[in-house]
Amino acid sequence: MAELFLAASVRSYLHALPAPERRLVTRALSWLRRNPTRGMKLWGSSDLFLLHLYGTVEIVYSFGAGRIEVVALKGPPLSLCGERIAAVVLAAGEEEVAGLPLPLLPIEGLPLIARVIDLFAASGVDEVIAVLGYKADEVKKALEDRDVKVVINHDYSKGLSRSLRCGLQIVSPEASAVVISLGNLPFVSPETVRHLLSVYREKRRAIVAPVCGQRRGHPVVFDVSLIPELLRVRGNHGGRTVIKRHRGDLVEVRVEDPGIFTQIEPKAA
Repeated sequence: MAELFLAASVRSYLHALPAPERRLVTRALSWLRRNPTRGMKLWGSSDLFLLHLYGTVEIVYSFGAGRIEVVALKGPPLSLCGERIAAVVLAAGEEEVAGLPLPLLPIEGLPLIARVIDLFAASGVDEVIAVLGYKADEVKKALEDRDVKVVINHDYSKGLSRSLRCGLQIVSPEASAVVISLGNLPFVSPETVRHLLSVYREKRRAIVAPVCGQRRGHPVVFDVSLIPELLRVRGNHGGRTVIKRHRGDLVEVRVEDPGIFTQIEPKAA
């Protein structure tokens, strides 16, 4: 029986599948170990083979010298976990303006954090998660009358990735995708978010990001199959390292919305 190796992206995808589909793929992988050369040629003289699973999932693998390497699990749809969409807003930083935590800075009559939460509520996502940290008790009061889950990152000084993990860990298990945004981007149009989600549902690609002019901005839609990788991010990088690793799965959506990169910074404020 051949040895079986799974690429990191394959392990993430497999982890994200609901139990019935995961059992199906696991059985197919077991069968593949016993019959590695019965797959279809993927293209030309390539050493890669393709195994179809009842039209649901495709296993792309290479085989040689008693070793099978599974390089991709593909399908439509990429996620089979449902159609719920979660938004995670990262607002735990310790910046201040005139003695106020940055999330409480008034923007057109509303605290910055409230305005950001409102734009996601207006975009049609199913749940909004706000990750707070610095002076969280004060900031939380600005959200008391809003339908938002609040999670506190007590290690907010240790980089953006800590906030990312806090938010992702409470995303609903029924979610198929998560929209990640910085908490200082109050001018993103809800229509932009709706457009990104429409493209995600149509294309079924792992990452969908907005582009205005020549600049890519926020928020970014990640399929839930990438959550395990996002949870492993360290430091102050957010999702950038995951985007770089999966450029082939990235769809850039052109929008006429400079709000995707118009950040409220302490110096500018």
